[in-house]
Amino acid sequence: GYNNTFEVGAFRAAQIWHFTGRAGVPVLFSWPAGSSGVLKGYTRDRESGEFANPHLKNFLRDLASCPDVRKIHLIAHSRGTDILATAVRELHLECRGAGKRTRDELKLGQIVLAAPDIDLDVFIERFSADRVGFVAERLTVYVSPGDKAIGLSGWLFGSTRRIGQLAMGDLGSDFAVAAKKHPIMNFVDVRAQTDRRGHGYFLSSPAALSDLILVLRDHRAPGAANGRPLFDDPEGFWELRDGYPSIVHDPPP
Repeated sequence: GYNNTFEVGAFRAAQIWHFTGRAGVPVLFSWPAGSSGVLKGYTRDRESGEFANPHLKNFLRDLASCPDVRKIHLIAHSRGTDILATAVRELHLECRGAGKRTRDELKLGQIVLAAPDIDLDVFIERFSADRVGFVAERLTVYVSPGDKAIGLSGWLFGSTRRIGQLAMGDLGSDFAVAAKKHPIMNFVDVRAQTDRRGHGYFLSSPAALSDLILVLRDHRAPGAANGRPLFDDPEGFWELRDGYPSIVHDPPP
């Protein structure tokens, strides 16, 4: 994400690997972020992300070409989600143009987008119009209405709504119905306690981290019947609160 150093990224990658049982091989793709300053630093990091796009695509191609690699799970946070989504979309168009199946070519398993710093309309175009939302075995998107950092990004870009700050009721009825029926993509609304800015919840919140483990380690689909007892909201979201997964909450008021 924005204003994160290589050391922070390496620590987070090791942390996720440890909590998911140290299975597989953790790999960090680092892009030149970590600029100082709120506004200038953010815009510089954003352009650095655009610079990193072709490098990430080459990296994913090379990784998938290794014969000993059986499955690749991709995790991105905040500004990094835009970089990953762009790379996956372009690789998907490349595979489709060559008559190949993207999931098989890239060996894609789980894709996790945590606190995505992506405009809602841009997200819909990428993941719906180009059918990028179907390329992985499962696409999990963690959002939180209390994410102040994403709120600042929305103000900076004049965005009507950023994906990472979506709340139940923000989606139009057509999109909500489509999200509800989508066989691969799931939105998880995190209402658990987290850090002061409400932005690093996917690792700082025990409840959110528990769900991430169930996704990456056990490949569980949402729902109590699948061992992920998230509350199923009719708007197309799954809701997560403190105490999860050992405490099953009543529906929100």
